[in-house]
Formats: sequence, C-alpha cells, structure tokens
Amino acid sequence: MSATPTLKPQWFQILLAVADHELHGLGIMKEVLEQTDGQMRLWPAMLYGSLKKMVDADLGITFLPEIARGSSLLKNTRVKMYPLDDKSFRTIGLVWRKGSGRGEEFQLLGDFIRRQHKKVDR
Repeated sequence: MSATPTLKPQWFQILLAVADHELHGLGIMKEVLEQTDGQMRLWPAMLYGSLKKMVDADLGITFLPEIARGSSLLKNTRVKMYPLDDKSFRTIGLVWRKGSGRGEEFQLLGDFIRRQHKKVDR
C-alpha cells in the first residue's frame, strides 16, 4: 500500500477494544459500545466489514467467521483467508518491509505472540 490509510473512527475504536483484550466479534461490539458511552454501535456487518478493510489496509490480521469464505465480503481485496480446524497447527512468522515506519509495532506484536505461545505451552 503506497499511502497511509485514514484511520476511521470505528477502526480506532476496534483497535482500542482489542488493545488489552482477547475479544471475539460480540465482545468487540460490546466493548466499543461501552468505551464510547453508547455513542458508537457496531453491528456485525459493520464490524466484519471494518476488520476486512483494516486488514486490506495493512492495519493487522483478524479471524473471520467461516461464512466469510467464498462470500462477496473478500472480493476486490488483498485479504487471504486460511481455514483453521481443531487439529490446525501454524508456524507464524512476521515479515515487513525494510524501512517501514511500523517496525517497532511489528516487533511488539512478535513479542506479544511469543508471550501468548509460552502461556499455551504451560
């Protein structure tokens, strides 16, 4: 992506909601409603549409419900969807462009993933 995307208000609220919480869709919607004192309500279509657009704008990764696979939700995006099942095992690696202004953020994400992995292995 050549230009930094504009951070839309709902994107900002979603990022705030998940900053310190591991939330699923309904949890994100409730957290946004609470943190905005009821001023912003994210309905499922808006939430999942926003998550898709955020991923397409290189603002992160997300888990989407199975219903998104093969739907028009991901058409005309660079979003890739990989299924996970009960026996799924993934090796995760982070890669970013040399000189990216977000290197520190990606490093923090990598540190977070390593800490979570250690918790699971216990």
